[in-house]
Amino acid sequence: MIGAALSALGDSRNTRVAAIGPCIGPCCFEVGVDVGDRIARGAGDPDVIVRRVGDKAFVDLRLAARAQLRAYGVASGDVEAVGGCTNCDAETYFSFRRDGAQSGRHLAVIRAKAA
Repeated sequence: MIGAALSALGDSRNTRVAAIGPCIGPCCFEVGVDVGDRIARGAGDPDVIVRRVGDKAFVDLRLAARAQLRAYGVASGDVEAVGGCTNCDAETYFSFRRDGAQSGRHLAVIRAKAA
């Protein structure tokens, strides 16, 4: 879906910029190895799995998003990312994984500028 939207912008790669908002970090994003492998394949980068422990994989979602953006022509230098971990930093971020249904919500907006 994102790829189709970026492709629709044409081949003017120097006009593409992206931001990666707050998310759970690889320190806390633990999934089954099968899910980790699917994320890595989707990102086209096996390094998104930062470690495996038994039948669990710890995945770097920012790295996965960067890899996908790169595949669609967004230069690495044109991607900004918010650091930190929404699960670890309760003072700054909401986290459903950490707090359950009583947690707050994040909002994101994506907009293409007119040419």
